[in-house]
Amino acid sequence: MKPVKPLFCILLALSAPLTAQTYQWKDAGGRTVISDAPPPKGTASRSIAAPSAPPGDLAEREMEFRKRRREAEDSTARAERESTQRRQRRETCERARQALATLESGREVSSLDDRGEGALMNDTERQQEIIRLREMVGESCK
Repeated sequence: MKPVKPLFCILLALSAPLTAQTYQWKDAGGRTVISDAPPPKGTASRSIAAPSAPPGDLAEREMEFRKRRREAEDSTARAERESTQRRQRRETCERARQALATLESGREVSSLDDRGEGALMNDTERQQEIIRLREMVGESCK
């Protein structure tokens, strides 16, 4: 008979708990007993599976992690985009209110013509610009 190698014995001893069957039953006192030894004869018992790894394999968990990270990045980008839009809307509102106040004050206002030269606004142009700015204030200052 050949001698058993020590490494084989160690591996065998370590693998035993991984393959062991686990049992659960109620004893005579009504207490629940969980053991790797089978219950006494005539005792109703059930077999319990050994604890397993978390559900899903590594690839599934990696996919879930990437999905959660992508959703978080999308959420952050959406929040930043909405914040930028709100800021731009506030700035547009403020500029439109200031321009409207200037036009409604009755002071002379000049604008650039097609050639890029300054020219005073006449009453018709002033009224058209006031109407346009009131619409802009109504849209951007909600």
